Amino acid sequence: MTDVSVTAAAGHDATEPEDGAADVQLVQILGLLAQGLTDAAVARQLHIGQRTVERRIAALMARHGIHSRIQLGVLAARRGWIEGHPVPQVEMLPLPRPDGAV
Repeated sequence: MTDVSVTAAAGHDATEPEDGAADVQLVQILGLLAQGLTDAAVARQLHIGQRTVERRIAALMARHGIHSRIQLGVLAARRGWIEGHPVPQVEMLPLPRPDGAV
């Protein structure tokens, strides 16, 4: 598994997730998730509870109004919260409506 650098450096929006030590922990969580670790594996790696990992992720998602971990990963990569996983900017196409209307 390749190492993923995480950043909390100035010039990135890394201070947005939280502040202080909590910010560092959240950036570490995001970096480990980007490597493909499960919540349980992230918790073991950081010596914290799995519920702590789940709550931190849920709080960040709620704060940004996103509903999936994929959206969270894209947001984290675009904002520079994790380095090594650049996400290209793409035009979002509208999803088809259930009634088939355009």
